[in-house]
Amino acid sequence: MDLDYRANAADPAAPRLRQALGVMTTVISQRASHAVLDSGLKSFAVDSGLPAMRDPRWKVVGLSDEHTVIQPLEGTAPLALGQRVILDPGHCDPTVNLHDWIVAYRGNAVEAVWPVLPRGASR
Repeated sequence: MDLDYRANAADPAAPRLRQALGVMTTVISQRASHAVLDSGLKSFAVDSGLPAMRDPRWKVVGLSDEHTVIQPLEGTAPLALGQRVILDPGHCDPTVNLHDWIVAYRGNAVEAVWPVLPRGASR
């Protein structure tokens, strides 16, 4: 599940799908008008659009190679330096391809670490 799939019209008889993939990032700069995260184009494929904050009170407004800029909605409390937040990718397949492994977690517990096997040089 990614933002591209989420944008499709759902069959009302089908179960509601939830976001299955997110990228955890860290707040590295905070101002009243915006915050900067430590992930960017090297962490997210953008062929289906920008990633989105899982917290709907924040909006992604730009990405550079290694940073994401987010803006709060009116009245939203600022994020703390070092706080971890999750962004949902626009397209899951090419986003996964940018990473060496996936951390699978449930609640607050890590259940597995899966290597992304197609990564690296071809043989």
